[in-house]
Amino acid sequence: VSTQSTGLRQPGTMSARLLRALVASPRLSIIARTTQLRTLALIPRPPAISAPLHARCMSSKAFLLADIGEGIAEVEVLQWYVQEGETVAMFDKICEVQSDKATVDISSKYDGVVKTLHYQVGDMARVGEPLVNIVIEEDPDAEEDGAAAADEPPAARAAPTVPAASVSSSGKAVAAPAVRRIAKENNIDISEVDGTGKDGRVLKGDILAFIAGGSVPKSAAPSAPQPPQQPAAVTPQPRAVAVSGETEKVPLRGFSRTMAKTMQASLQIPHLMYGDEIEADNMISFRSRFKKAAEDRGVKLTYMPLMLKAASLALLDFPLVNSSIDPELTEITIHKSHNLGFAVATPTGLVVPNIRDCQDKSMFDIAAEMDHLISKARSNSLDSSDMSDTTFTLSNIGTIGGTYTAPIITSPQAAIGAIGKLQKLPRFNEEGEVVARTIFNISWSGDHRVIDGATIASFGNQWKAYVEDPELMTLAMR
Repeated sequence: VSTQSTGLRQPGTMSARLLRALVASPRLSIIARTTQLRTLALIPRPPAISAPLHARCMSSKAFLLADIGEGIAEVEVLQWYVQEGETVAMFDKICEVQSDKATVDISSKYDGVVKTLHYQVGDMARVGEPLVNIVIEEDPDAEEDGAAAADEPPAARAAPTVPAASVSSSGKAVAAPAVRRIAKENNIDISEVDGTGKDGRVLKGDILAFIAGGSVPKSAAPSAPQPPQQPAAVTPQPRAVAVSGETEKVPLRGFSRTMAKTMQASLQIPHLMYGDEIEADNMISFRSRFKKAAEDRGVKLTYMPLMLKAASLALLDFPLVNSSIDPELTEITIHKSHNLGFAVATPTGLVVPNIRDCQDKSMFDIAAEMDHLISKARSNSLDSSDMSDTTFTLSNIGTIGGTYTAPIITSPQAAIGAIGKLQKLPRFNEEGEVVARTIFNISWSGDHRVIDGATIASFGNQWKAYVEDPELMTLAMR
């Protein structure tokens, strides 16, 4: 049996239909395998080959913004890692978004070419709606030479209309079809453009910067010097000059919006304020003595880990300070875990990550975790788990400046402390002599529905004793 004798070049012929029936017969299955006709039994019934092959290979997928948890319904698009026309692979980063609680990188679920970006930087993207469209299959006609195409990067294989001369022999001029089109329309040899994308990929911005900078491709350089050309379409626009009487509306985004909502909710809390003065000379000496030991462990020991550990030890004696009250005002929850938050100033606003279970951690442990969280905060990579379930907060406003403050409690916490700046001030010693002391002020706020004045003062005194004499903490540790 042969394909020529059965006339199987046209799947719709009688011979093809007859062959399907014959191959289905158990007695002819061996013949089908021997003559390699088993695949012919899978020939689709007419009119299965009615559409062009390339039409079946192209598919545009809508990439939906998935639920990132915490009941978040929308996020702000901070930056795009890809542009329309660029090739992406599965798990490549597509964009960075920021919710009310965290900053998250969104990764691709598909291999393909970015077709459409549905949002601009600064837009609010809603969960469950399309974020990007990705073409997940390439046109087979793009690979005119299979052997050559196999050696090319995916981005180059996806652009069949780009001349071979636009790709340098070094492979540095890898670019998406849309980028190559812009280069071609402006008579730019793309191999002469330095790519800033991944693996030296030339991006749209690289081409525009090349044009705006007035660089001229070597192949098109005139014999006589010419002034650089700057097309009006890409000329940077000057910022508007503010004049008297003008106003500007700035949308609340990310952590700024979170702070606004949190402070609005804090208006429902009756604040009890309490302040005290702390002598820091012994604390400074303690840190100096053990700074080298911390460095040997790869830990940066600052004053804050010591103060956080002191707060945790004081909370063991005054657990009501580490509690919360329910919205119906029917019960108080005392938290056995000391999840202590600390404020970090970042370019996008103030964030408050927390160190969990400080009651079970050493000062070295707290210092190491604190340093890690500060690095994440300043690189804008904190996630919601780093900032959720905080039970008590200690903020060091003194690193910026200021002596006194009135810290605002973040619901559902029941207390917060704020540390002022260190100052060298004259004080009387026990003999009545004037001596120089290093002083800072501590300001406490308590939820007066839960904590009375005696409790917040007693807690503050216990914390003060540990900070003014850090070695006392070794006696209280369990």
